Amino acid sequence: MRDIEIIDDIKSLDDAKQYMSKYGIVKDMIDLPEITSKETEDIPNQLWHQDGLQTENQPNYQALYCKIASSNCPSTQYISTRISDDLGKKYEGLKCKFNFKKPIDEGRFYKFDSKLDQRLYLRRIYKGEKDIVGKDEQGYFTRWNEMAVLDEDVYNELENAVMSNKIEEIEWKTNRLVIANNFTLLHRRTPFKNATGERIICRAYVQ
Repeated sequence: MRDIEIIDDIKSLDDAKQYMSKYGIVKDMIDLPEITSKETEDIPNQLWHQDGLQTENQPNYQALYCKIASSNCPSTQYISTRISDDLGKKYEGLKCKFNFKKPIDEGRFYKFDSKLDQRLYLRRIYKGEKDIVGKDEQGYFTRWNEMAVLDEDVYNELENAVMSNKIEEIEWKTNRLVIANNFTLLHRRTPFKNATGERIICRAYVQ
């Protein structure tokens, strides 16, 4: 499968789920199954991330289906986390944890309705280690993102490798479906762009 696929004219959420099933088992009973203008207004400068990082078994793909989009709605950026063989071999086997509290406190992850909701979320997320580097048939990739807890030199080297890749910006329109490899791509809302524009995005994981 390619790292990202964009499919237009998907007429309903059920049709979108049917298409997603080509990639695996669709899971839509997840945190924040629908993204509205509230989320984009609350967090106008979202950090680069992978979906489901807070779970032990991170989904293989993340899928976004646009039910409604105005002409000036927020867009989404993707960037590849694929790295060179030399860098992949250098850090293959290195384990890493992820700090969710920092970006939440900074207002770059998600705005909870209350401090209690935030504490409950942080209490139930997966706190174990994950490999910072993985490999598939196309080569090495990294799970580096801004929440990665790593030695500074390692963090900077992986950050520089990822951020040297090209950013792809996807504009949303009604009935557009985007399915992305959740290991080899990071994504975020384009910072501060059309934060108050109307759109409704349905989220799902594909395992």
